[in-house]
Amino acid sequence: MSLDAGTTSVRAIIFDRSGKTFALSQKPIQQFYPQPGWVEQDGEEIFQSICDVMRDALKRSGLTAQELSAIGITNHGKPR
Repeated sequence: MSLDAGTTSVRAIIFDRSGKTFALSQKPIQQFYPQPGWVEQDGEEIFQSICDVMRDALKRSGLTAQELSAIGITNHGKPR
């Protein structure tokens, strides 16, 4: 399973052993702009959304968490 907490959404993707997408779940997350040039997000919303997409991807795949071989996690990249 790959977990990605991006700028506008979080995703969970389960891949099969050949690297093909087996199941995917994605959920948008809210952004707040308190002043020009700033963006903020709610950490609790990100955490809850990650839990939601993990459960949903597992449900869509028909697998249990115990059947996963690994979990990779990535989040917001460095702005360019």
